[in-house]
Amino acid sequence: MNATAQRLLSGLLVLAVCVASATADSPSDGNQTSEIAQLASALSSVEIDERRDAAYALAKLGPDALPAIDALIKGLGDRDDQVWMQSAMAVARIGPQAEPAIDALVRSLGDDDEQRRYRSSWALSRIGTAAIEALVAAAKDDSTRRRIAALDAMGWMAGDADRLLESLDDAVRDQNPDVRRQATVSLSRLGPVAADSLGAALNSDDESVRAIAAEGLAKTKHRAAPYRDRLIELLDDPASAVRAAAIVAVSVAAEPDDQMIQWIIDAVLDPDVQVRSGGVIALRNLDDASDRAVDRLIDLLEQDDTQQRDAAAFALGTLGPRSESAVGPLVEALKRDSGTDAVTDSDQPMPIDEALRRIGAASVPALLNAASDADHSRVRLAKALAQIGPLATPPLLNALRSETGLARTIAAQAIGKMRSVPAAAIEPLAACLDDADPNLREVAAASLGRYPQLDEAVVSRLRTLCQDPNHGVRAAAVFAVAHVDQDQPRVTKLLLGALDDDDPEVRRSAIGGLTRMESKSTAAIDALIVGLDDSDASVRRDAAIAIEAVGESARRCSPRLMQLLGDQDGSVRAAAAAALATTAEPSKELVAALGNGLSDAEDPVVLASLRSVTTLGGQAGSLADNVIALTNHSRSDLRAAALACLAKIESDREKSVPLLIQGLDDADWEVRRDAAVALGGLGADAKSAVPALFKLLPVPDDTNFAKDALRSINTAGPEAVPVLLEGIESNDRRQQYYSLYMLGKVRPRATEAIPILKRLLEETDSRGMKRAYERAIEEINGLE
Repeated sequence: MNATAQRLLSGLLVLAVCVASATADSPSDGNQTSEIAQLASALSSVEIDERRDAAYALAKLGPDALPAIDALIKGLGDRDDQVWMQSAMAVARIGPQAEPAIDALVRSLGDDDEQRRYRSSWALSRIGTAAIEALVAAAKDDSTRRRIAALDAMGWMAGDADRLLESLDDAVRDQNPDVRRQATVSLSRLGPVAADSLGAALNSDDESVRAIAAEGLAKTKHRAAPYRDRLIELLDDPASAVRAAAIVAVSVAAEPDDQMIQWIIDAVLDPDVQVRSGGVIALRNLDDASDRAVDRLIDLLEQDDTQQRDAAAFALGTLGPRSESAVGPLVEALKRDSGTDAVTDSDQPMPIDEALRRIGAASVPALLNAASDADHSRVRLAKALAQIGPLATPPLLNALRSETGLARTIAAQAIGKMRSVPAAAIEPLAACLDDADPNLREVAAASLGRYPQLDEAVVSRLRTLCQDPNHGVRAAAVFAVAHVDQDQPRVTKLLLGALDDDDPEVRRSAIGGLTRMESKSTAAIDALIVGLDDSDASVRRDAAIAIEAVGESARRCSPRLMQLLGDQDGSVRAAAAAALATTAEPSKELVAALGNGLSDAEDPVVLASLRSVTTLGGQAGSLADNVIALTNHSRSDLRAAALACLAKIESDREKSVPLLIQGLDDADWEVRRDAAVALGGLGADAKSAVPALFKLLPVPDDTNFAKDALRSINTAGPEAVPVLLEGIESNDRRQQYYSLYMLGKVRPRATEAIPILKRLLEETDSRGMKRAYERAIEEINGLE
């Protein structure tokens, strides 16, 4: 039998043992002992898969794995992460009887790997009382990592809290801020038994400790009462995290009197979002007493300060139906806050709308009644109703059948804006198509256009409305037919006819309908070309957008699109520039036209032109200087697009790479990201960027794209050696890893790193780092 077959047979044996151990209903003691012995033996196998399977099976056995404790302790010394992790999990599940594993777990408390430290802490906490002495000693260790991991374990040992409090109290005063925070977190996890320690921690000079201590006291509820006065003082703490935690703790530490309600209202109005969130949590803690707070929040809805109104609305919304008495004032506040329909039609939920949504169905009548107020934005009212969702459906359906025209119109509009339009609304909406009010016919037609399938009778009525005397009705009907009529030839004919309508809104609906057609006929594309010559700028713009979506099939539109780069309307020029990216064949004429777009007075046109130039690659090389000029533009999105474009069109890397490296220092992270992506796309040609990319590795916002760029470049020049030498001794794991990786790519100066690597190899206790240093030395020596 060859070695591969032996490994396979052995692996199957271990797997069978795993299955038998996990699935047997009532194995005899003898059989189970034998199975555990086999698993313990497999945990020492030279085959990694056998060790992994054995460790996994033992972890599944829970306390029954105790006979394998010696093997599991050896597993805690395994180099393989999976074997180690499952061994630690098995020890944790054995619990107090796993006392022999304490020393091995304590050694891992100082491991470089965060997961190993965390799992060692958890396993020690599950062993419990027997681990206390070792944990107390580790909490005083010179290693910060070991102290933090030991304190972490103590936080999970509430049953032994009395014997751990002294160590935790000492650690709250540790010189290291991370140790102080972990000690306070652990006290917080221990619950009421640690209330006095948390109360003392409120006086810490460390704001993080004060905040965590206040959070912990809030969880102890009535045990926080003795510290009420100190918590009240912390409501004025300069640190927002402390104020946020203090208001929550105050809300559970004392009876909810008028003064407490005022403190909560003040927190809700705090400029800091974290404190406002704390105020909202405190508000919920008031339970029945929150009614008194609702009255004060309602008063705030009448303030001229938008931020105060929004904060009050947010707080009322978190109380849900308890804030029903605020519906009227919220609807009034909605009127003051409406702004323009273009703004209110945004998908972003606004605080007042959100409050009405959370209150629920009780908000619907007031919103429908507000339709008769000319000062209300109907778009905003409809949006607020739609956001309430299914709870609003029954009253909205009733409103559709009412005799009040304005309420019917708002109800029809709201149903059309719902995320999931109710099928029960089809019949009443269809009835509205015959109403004398054109506004109602329009919104009913638009709402019916949201339904994927309609009866032929309804579709036929919508087709008839495409000839309605009212232009708004015609536009909505054209939109609806384009979406619901399944007869494409008939729809295409109708849309082409609508392009001759006198009203630009109808023509725009027709163009929108042609855009979504699955098959783009010659007649449809010809119609879009005609739309490019429309007298209305919005129609010309929409026609260009539609042509962009059509793509290569609309290549014959390119000459007219290039002409539109000189249109008087900026939105038309921007749409034309964007459409050229998908429709135009590369040519000198196209490069010249887009070059003009790069110097346009309006930024959206410049941005669209940049993106289209990018698609031309080296054929647009003559525009490189124009693009370089835009790398210093005041708008970050233009700088980012210019860098991406430069990387594609400039063949001279000595010219483009330095500018891309300069982009890595931009104040805007999107510019840095696009510069890094562009450098990565250049591969080895961008190796001079390695030092600059290394500086980005420790920056949370930049880490991922810096790593991706380094992988893609996959080499480095001699100029990177100083940075790489510094990186291998960095405390940042990413810099350390990529330094070790890149040193093997540098010729010949990487040999300077060998003495440092050998020293680090001797100093480290981490098996993983030892392997990494050894590999790096081997790779560098291999270059000689």
